[in-house]
Amino acid sequence: MLSSVDIKQIKERAAELVEKIKTTFVNQNGLLSSTYPPSEHNLLAHFDDYVPFLLYFNEVDFVRSQILASIKFTYDGLIPQGRLILSDRNDEYLGALLAYYRHTNEPFVYELIVKALEGIRHLLIRKGFLCSYHDIKRGKTPLITSPRTGCLLEVLLQVDNISPGMSEDALTILDNWLQIPFFNKYGLFPSKYYLSSRILNAIFEWSRFPRSRIVKLASQPSLLYHVPMGTKVQVMKDNTNFIFALMAAYTKTSNRTYKNVIIRWVDGIMTNLFRDGFIFKFWSPQGDPEVIELTQNFAVVDILCDIYWFINRYKRFLEFAEKIASSWIKLRWDNGLFPRFPGAKHNHLDEQTDFCISLMRLYELTGKRKYRAIAEETISSVLEYHHTHEGYVLSVNDQGKVVDGTIAPKYNALLLKALILLIDDRNIYTSESIHDLMEDR
Repeated sequence: MLSSVDIKQIKERAAELVEKIKTTFVNQNGLLSSTYPPSEHNLLAHFDDYVPFLLYFNEVDFVRSQILASIKFTYDGLIPQGRLILSDRNDEYLGALLAYYRHTNEPFVYELIVKALEGIRHLLIRKGFLCSYHDIKRGKTPLITSPRTGCLLEVLLQVDNISPGMSEDALTILDNWLQIPFFNKYGLFPSKYYLSSRILNAIFEWSRFPRSRIVKLASQPSLLYHVPMGTKVQVMKDNTNFIFALMAAYTKTSNRTYKNVIIRWVDGIMTNLFRDGFIFKFWSPQGDPEVIELTQNFAVVDILCDIYWFINRYKRFLEFAEKIASSWIKLRWDNGLFPRFPGAKHNHLDEQTDFCISLMRLYELTGKRKYRAIAEETISSVLEYHHTHEGYVLSVNDQGKVVDGTIAPKYNALLLKALILLIDDRNIYTSESIHDLMEDR
């Protein structure tokens, strides 16, 4: 147990937060709201961002009520976003169902999982790939995919005892991705791939498209996928999702092809997206990398730590992770918090949570106590500066003053990850259940 933080306070704050999730943040449909004050908009597309933590605190009845309330919002066992069934949203729903089923073994949840798997097979798998989305209104599944689908593939690799065939299909899909020319050329995964058009893939690879216009396209997901332009490589959550899936495939099969691909991907990141101690968010073959944010940096640190522990004990992976972490530690404010990007005067609640967990990973693997100390101090600062009687605010500045007072139930729930890590005696890399809880997808 960590000794330099007030564990009694941490436990009290965790209990307070669990109670808010169960009461204050619940909407009229009985589901956790995506907004506060609660609205009709729920967090089912982010179900796995709160269900496992509530199960840790043994809130089984509440989670069951959430699952039962979710059923009327499903389509073929899956959670739609408007008229679309998105692959990279249903990993959360299926993952949460699996977490609850492992915890309780309740038959009705088994049936929901089976129905969701049937929906995935029927609506999303085409031509040996997991497609990005199904259009409910049009009744069509466009032959387009993205590495973001890796998050769902990772979950599908966990369903052997329910649907062995689906796990095998997930491995086949991963294998097909590894044949994509873009990856073989650059060691990175493209942000989109057209299953039936080499011409569109070529246009996408070499087209130039201002990022300001990409942002406008992003508000229309179906159009963003169809236009063969836009961001060529995005680290999080595109490439990171897919690498986590490949790591799951390697630990499941011990297939050296996956190991070699993972190591090559790290080389691709170092060559194309790492500059002056920071990981950039975007890259294209036509230019330099763009945009530095804490988000993709902690994600790559997590991946490097997992690679070191599960894949290959080469010190270079830890050394790379430490270089990234050190660059951000230098930017840490006097109040113990981290900015969103170099020079920023504001932070983000969720990034504090996730980077602290990254630092704890580094502490466990390197034995360097400075990482643990910084993680503890930062969480203490979050509890001091982000906390209000209504919940934890989204953003404060380098003086600890509130910049964005939004209370986001999702990020409040995710803060439980860091609190659990401080409360629990177990380490991330010696406890499978704690490692699973600390995942960020």
